Amino acid sequence: MVHKGFSAGERFKGNIEIGDLILDLSTKMRIRGIEILNAWEYLKEFLKAAKAGKNILERIKDIKFNATIKGNSTTLAY
Repeated sequence: MVHKGFSAGERFKGNIEIGDLILDLSTKMRIRGIEILNAWEYLKEFLKAAKAGKNILERIKDIKFNATIKGNSTTLAY
């Protein structure tokens, strides 16, 4: 799970579930958090290539990301 936190005057509003992806929305309708269920399955090839193994997910402490909604798609970038 990655969560960006809420700005002043902003609170948790709800979630959108898209398969194994859960997006946390704020009262300003901004994506503030992302949870990927079964993340190991999605990231295992990347982690093998990085030769870091599964423990890299446990060592992540902070990540910055941007979410862009355009039409029916959402793009997440870090």
